[in-house]
Amino acid sequence: MKADEGTNGEVLIGEWDPVSDDVRNPVRLPRTDFQRLFSLSGELNKQSLADNKLNVRETYLRLSDHIYTPAVQLASYRENEYAAFVLGDEVEKL
Repeated sequence: MKADEGTNGEVLIGEWDPVSDDVRNPVRLPRTDFQRLFSLSGELNKQSLADNKLNVRETYLRLSDHIYTPAVQLASYRENEYAAFVLGDEVEKL
């Protein structure tokens, strides 16, 4: 997601492969749609994602079953001032 706190931009959800640095099965959503879909308000940060990570994972799995898009390089998002998080057992900021 864009690192700024505005409501514009997009959120990319996918399966990160740390070896290739690819995001597989990416799903892109406008930031406002992402917040509405997960009932999130305010800043998207480590805590808000940790509180909602199970819902994010379940919804992502449902969405990714119906959408096929090729993998994208995470490096291209790092270059454009995006904030990246890993939602594993713990939520971590990349």
